[in-house]
Amino acid sequence: MQAEIGRCYSQGLLGKGILGSDLTFDLEIFVSPARYICGEESALLEAIEGKRSEPRNKPPFPGTNGLWNKPPVINNVETFTFATAILARGIEWVQSPGTNGSVGMKFVGSARCERPWDL
Repeated sequence: MQAEIGRCYSQGLLGKGILGSDLTFDLEIFVSPARYICGEESALLEAIEGKRSEPRNKPPFPGTNGLWNKPPVINNVETFTFATAILARGIEWVQSPGTNGSVGMKFVGSARCERPWDL
């Protein structure tokens, strides 16, 4: 992922003056020091701000008062996984599996998963 972000910067797709315009957009990967708890978005925001990774009291909600009290766009690995799957295979494919009344898939990371897309 970091290599792809670097490629986008070198091609002018990220950073200052995107494709010769006056637009600026920076993107970086933040690796959470607290792992599991940072799956909760406000705990992740706390960690990014250099604080202890604990969920915030709500309201205010992270969508309006997030990173440094500004509205952030924040995504986790599961979001990127499903966004990619939807683009590659379509929403119907992503929603097709499910059990016990649940629709769709759940992202589970594992070093022992040989074929994660093989249903």
